[in-house]
Amino acid sequence: MKILFTKSEYRTLFDMIYIAEWLVTAFERPTDPALEAYAHLAQKIYSHAKEMGWEQLVDASARDNEYLPSETYEKKSGVQDLIDAYDDEIFWDAEEGVYRRETARAGGVEGGMSTGDLLVARAAMKPLACNPTAPR
Repeated sequence: MKILFTKSEYRTLFDMIYIAEWLVTAFERPTDPALEAYAHLAQKIYSHAKEMGWEQLVDASARDNEYLPSETYEKKSGVQDLIDAYDDEIFWDAEEGVYRRETARAGGVEGGMSTGDLLVARAAMKPLACNPTAPR
């Protein structure tokens, strides 16, 4: 399979991979074998930055044999603002001694688990078909 990207599309993909990689490795480097596939794909995308005309987005580490998003990219891309906005919604509730979100946009479920907030569910039902007169 071969996928062709414009320069602009590649940049959007690069941003998406950066955000996804941040989410997976926000607290530590991936050591779980299940996470290695994500790191491998990120390296594959990062390795094409130069040929796509975005060489300023990555730094190549010969010591670690990997590509890393450059400091310039991390400071100027605006992607960090998206990550910060995500992080800013979490706050410490000192009264209850737990972390909470200001909003319940996910309806009280996050990652398939209850957040402890009220669960919000919306449902609809189609009325049963009925004949207003009795059958003869």
